[in-house]
Amino acid sequence: GCEIKVGAACQAVDAEECVHVPPTGDACAETTEATESAGGLHFAFALFLTRKRRHWEPERRRNGFFLDDLGTILDEDPDVAPDHEEKPDEECGSLTDSALHTLYSRERHIASGVLLWARHQLQSPSISTRHLAHVAVVHALTVLSTRVKELLPHIHDLWPSVLPSFDAEAPLAVQADACGLLKHAARLSGDFVRQRFISDCWPGFWARLRAAPAVRQSEAAVWSPSLKAQLAFLDVLAFIAGDSVVIDDVMEQVLVIGIKFFGPGVAERLREKAGQLLQAVAGAGPGLFWL
Repeated sequence: GCEIKVGAACQAVDAEECVHVPPTGDACAETTEATESAGGLHFAFALFLTRKRRHWEPERRRNGFFLDDLGTILDEDPDVAPDHEEKPDEECGSLTDSALHTLYSRERHIASGVLLWARHQLQSPSISTRHLAHVAVVHALTVLSTRVKELLPHIHDLWPSVLPSFDAEAPLAVQADACGLLKHAARLSGDFVRQRFISDCWPGFWARLRAAPAVRQSEAAVWSPSLKAQLAFLDVLAFIAGDSVVIDDVMEQVLVIGIKFFGPGVAERLREKAGQLLQAVAGAGPGLFWL
């Protein structure tokens, strides 16, 4: 099984897409939480009246998770101990199964519905709809990851709907969103992405990164679709290249991409990601790198 840290979805999407961030800053949020523990409901209500917080009740959740769970390893269905014998299905009533009574069972039920709807919008004719669908899928997978045995079947069902987003003909904005989704799925799904990246995703990666000219630093002041897409491609590729098994068959091409985007005059943000990619290749195949 695989385990994840709760709250990782915010690393896979832009900061403004993460919901319910206290408007007064991290330092003020920490002070507020500490004071709330002492003053409780009355202090939270006073902050609400003075417009220092959005809700009048003490905050219990953030991004859909209980505050006590943020930053912790969470899997509500851990591996069964070797000496434990599971009950047959007929002995576990469908309405009394322990999975239905875990902490986030209701949230997973909602996330499952969101995922089933959003996957049909991943290839919508509307670019904005496709973007929102990718973001919704990322957050839904995060919630579903609280029980890995529920997460993996959903990723299997979702995958065919995601693949068209990696086609070289897909819009740049869609490809950038797909890269964020791929990186998040790679964190959560264990061997699933490892087994499918080269056959399903790499052809689109190679076609796009090989043909497109690297965005220059002189053009980087504008957050263009080309810059966003190239940054997303390099980011997920640098992440995946940390597993040498994944890139073993295409290591030479990955090295070529890293060198291309690390060249002089390339946008600094791209050069930074290309440097991380080259470091990963150096760790995976030092002989090829120094050759």
